[in-house]
Amino acid sequence: MQSGMQIFTNNKKGNLSDKELEDLLYRFRLEGKQGPEIVKILNNQYGCSYKDHSFIYRNKGWKNAKPLKETDQLNSAESDGSAENEENSVKYDF
Repeated sequence: MQSGMQIFTNNKKGNLSDKELEDLLYRFRLEGKQGPEIVKILNNQYGCSYKDHSFIYRNKGWKNAKPLKETDQLNSAESDGSAENEENSVKYDF
């Protein structure tokens, strides 16, 4: 009985372990991807056979990832000393 359950579970996840799935969902959330897009990626690239995306939002990987807000991204770019923002950078002409 338990082996039948294991086959069903592995069929949905493809070849991904629980940890790999958590890591992927963590990364996808940080990249700003949403459920339907993630399911397509998992089904096409990782051999999964998910039918809907409701499981994504309950996964620890999704819950632990908190995308940076746009203002946080700007503040981190300024604090690391990079001159990506041309308005604040100084230009010298010789």
